[in-house]
Amino acid sequence: MTSTSSVIKRQLLTMVGAVVVFDVVAIGLYSLVDVESMARRTRMYVTFGWTLATLMVVLYFLRRIRAARDEARRGRQQSTR
Repeated sequence: MTSTSSVIKRQLLTMVGAVVVFDVVAIGLYSLVDVESMARRTRMYVTFGWTLATLMVVLYFLRRIRAARDEARRGRQQSTR
């Protein structure tokens, strides 16, 4: 396994871990605030916000993974010249 693939794998596992931790916290807050007993529209807003926040976490880590991959490609291209 090359250094680059191990960095990408570590970033991927970090992303999965961050999403799991974020969802555990969100589920805890969802239960603590008792969102289920709130109005339907409020539940929809909470769900939309939760989904959007999860998307932001995933996009952040995907950007880091892409940067590591692109850096590795540039390094390979420069070494073959």
